[in-house]
Amino acid sequence: MQTHHVSLESHATGATIYIAGLLGETAAVEAEEIVRALAWTVLVVRIDLRAVVYIDPDSFVRVARSIRRWSDARSGRVMLQFPERSQPRHASRRFPFGHWFRAGARLAFEC
Repeated sequence: MQTHHVSLESHATGATIYIAGLLGETAAVEAEEIVRALAWTVLVVRIDLRAVVYIDPDSFVRVARSIRRWSDARSGRVMLQFPERSQPRHASRRFPFGHWFRAGARLAFEC
């Protein structure tokens, strides 16, 4: 049973690494190998995690470190795209009838 899928879409100066399913150790190793094999002409890498259902923190760190090494070595640019459910929500959606105000160094919510 396959629990993940890692694939690459690339052109002369850019690449996208797609990770789907579980971002565990095996998926991280595959992504790391793809990063190491990128052509020297690639200047921008996008990591698309929108199809990931679970992110193992250690595996994510492994992917992040490999892409950081690539970026440092080639002065490349990196973009990460996270799953929708992991995006921060705006306070206005959670508290539609109040508003935020700053009281000294603390934030408070007023209804």
